[in-house]
Amino acid sequence: MSLARLVYTFVFFALALAICLKPSKLVERVGKFLTPALLLLIAFMFFKIISMDKSVAAPTGDYLKAPLTKGFLAGYETMDAVAALNFGFVIAQAIRRFGVNDEKEVTRYEIKAGLLAGFVLFVVYAMLASIGMVGSAKFVGLENGAQVLAESIKLALGNFGLVLLAFIFTLACLTTCVGLISSGGEYFEKLFNNRLSYKSWVCIWTLFSFIMANFGLNKLLEISVPLLQIIYPVALVLIVMGISQSFLNFSKLSYLFAAAVSVGLPLIEVLDKTFKLHLGFVTSLVKALPMYKEGLSWLLPTLVVVVLTSLAVKALGNLSSLEKARQEY
Repeated sequence: MSLARLVYTFVFFALALAICLKPSKLVERVGKFLTPALLLLIAFMFFKIISMDKSVAAPTGDYLKAPLTKGFLAGYETMDAVAALNFGFVIAQAIRRFGVNDEKEVTRYEIKAGLLAGFVLFVVYAMLASIGMVGSAKFVGLENGAQVLAESIKLALGNFGLVLLAFIFTLACLTTCVGLISSGGEYFEKLFNNRLSYKSWVCIWTLFSFIMANFGLNKLLEISVPLLQIIYPVALVLIVMGISQSFLNFSKLSYLFAAAVSVGLPLIEVLDKTFKLHLGFVTSLVKALPMYKEGLSWLLPTLVVVVLTSLAVKALGNLSSLEKARQEY
């Protein structure tokens, strides 16, 4: 643990804590100041780097064999889908603080906010991907994307570029950190029936985040990637089912079975691939599923389970209705 990292993370999380302790000011502080400043800095960095001489390397490994699947799985590390489940709660609370209490109106505003945020996020990731592409041949062998960005901006702007990147990372992480800590505080306050206050939970999550941050990025990725491979599929499933709920009217049973499959299969897969733990027949069965090698063994079984449970619930409902009609006559 370096002293510079310890001091930096202490100041960073102290600032995050100060913002989170007054949730009524979140929209003003994050929406009006932090996010616009972050987007402007990213755009400036993008245009400076993209104007450099191009040095594009040929794809290798999984990026050559199955680029779409590799890109999809690498997206787990962004934690965007997992964070979205929490941020949706924060956005809903922020909307209600503006005096909007009708659930349909809250949903309508959330959809607008989600579409805008999704578009902006798409643009930001497109810029970051382009930055990685431009200097890919110059920075072969780097351990993570943060190092690629650091070397690229240093090449374009010298030491000033590193200062600029530090501001970008700080603002990007601060906005995310504030959202996660505040949503976690409000969620756990309600989950435990106000036994601990919102402020207490915010302090707990801030302290936990401060400790974890001092392990360094590579160690955090080493710890988090297996966990994300387990929890990310179920997050995606819940989001897709939630979006289509008003059209397809999924039952609680469908959600339960879909969640169980989309957590259970990735768990068995991670135990086998990462920890070399073989569960006999169960592991062999999972390994025989389509797209196991690509890390997507959960996809088709989850879809099948959702369809079957939905049909079963509908059939049982029809039988129940017929039985009631028969009894009436």
